[in-house]
Amino acid sequence: RSTTPVLSFEQARSLIAAHGSPLLVIARSRIISAYQTMRTHLRDVELFYAAKANSNPAILSLLRKAGASIDVSSAGEVNASLATGFTPSQMLHTHPCKSEADLRACYEQGVRWFVYDNPYELDKLAAHAPDANVLLRIAISADSSVLKLSSKFGADRDESIRFLIAAQRRELNVRGLSFHLGSQCLDPRDFEPALAIMREVIEEAWDQGIPITHLDIGGGFPSPYRHQTVMPLDE
Repeated sequence: RSTTPVLSFEQARSLIAAHGSPLLVIARSRIISAYQTMRTHLRDVELFYAAKANSNPAILSLLRKAGASIDVSSAGEVNASLATGFTPSQMLHTHPCKSEADLRACYEQGVRWFVYDNPYELDKLAAHAPDANVLLRIAISADSSVLKLSSKFGADRDESIRFLIAAQRRELNVRGLSFHLGSQCLDPRDFEPALAIMREVIEEAWDQGIPITHLDIGGGFPSPYRHQTVMPLDE
C-alpha cells in the first residue's frame, strides 16, 4: 500500500481560490473505505476511532454514521464527540493518566469506560468515577513500530495481577486489558507475542477470581506515507 493523491493540483488550486489557504480537504470516500475494510476483516472486533488523530466534526460525524465507536483521551474530545452525535456508551477513555478535573468532566458527561496503568490512577477513579469499568494497560513493545509507546504508558507485565487486584479492592468494575504496540507497526506478526502475553495475564486473572471479558488491542495499524509503503490493510 503506497500513497496515492486524492486531489489533483488543478482541483487544489480551484478550492484554494474559493476558500483560501491553508485548507484541509477530507476525502470521505477514503475514510469510509478504510473503515469498511477493517470491519470486513475484523468481524468480531468493535472499532474505536481515536479522536486524537483528527477530531474534525466532519470526520467524527462520518464515522459515527458508519457505525464506529470512539476512543477519547480528554474532556475536549468527549465534547467534540457528543457534538457530532456519539453517545457516552460508545466512548472509551484511553489515556492512562488523567487529571482529576478531566476525569470528573468526562464522568459527568456520562463516560464510564476508562484505562489505567498505575495504582495512583485507581485512587482518582475510585474517588471521581466510582462505578467505572476499567481496563489495565500493559506495556508491550514491537520492534517494527516506528514510534514506541511502552516507555510512556503501560504497567509492567509482572505487576499486572497486583494492579488488577488493586482495582478490584477499590470496588471498580475490572473488565479487561489494554495494550498498544506503537504507531506505524509495520509487521503484523508483532501482534502474536503481544496477544500471547495478554492470554497469560487473562488466565492468571481468572485464577485470581477476576473475570476478564474485554481486550483492547490499541492500534498501530500503519498508514502509507510519502517515503514509506506498508502492507495492504486487508492483509
